Amino acid sequence: MTALQEILADHTVKKDFHRLLNIPQARTTVLQKLVDALVQKLDLSDQTERFLHLLIKNRRMQKLPGIIATWQQYWNNAKGQTIAQVTSAVPLSDEEQQKLWNQISEFEKREVKPEFSTDPTILGGLIVKIGSKMVDGSIRSKLNALELIMKQ
Repeated sequence: MTALQEILADHTVKKDFHRLLNIPQARTTVLQKLVDALVQKLDLSDQTERFLHLLIKNRRMQKLPGIIATWQQYWNNAKGQTIAQVTSAVPLSDEEQQKLWNQISEFEKREVKPEFSTDPTILGGLIVKIGSKMVDGSIRSKLNALELIMKQ
């Protein structure tokens, strides 16, 4: 995990950090103090600190999550890896995760790094995102499709 990913993954600062990022008129001094605290807490490199301060100076700090996601995608492509985001209604067992990982790797014909998450709002099934491709086998999407058909 990169230093920038650590910032967004750190649950102790995540909520406040995201809230500050989404306030366009957040004062530069407040953001600079936040970055300084994060640098100390997460022992970030000078290069990362300078990059974060540059984002603040240019009023682009709210773009940080997108910058990290784009960089991660670039890095994975350079390494020949594909990220598969798998969302299920309930946590999958290790055996289910392994089975799904094998099937996705076989389908993609290259190394796939799965990221598993849960979202009870999908009610059941799975949603699998690989790059720009998405397979939505959730019960929620099937119910929504059925609702649309019934309205016609």
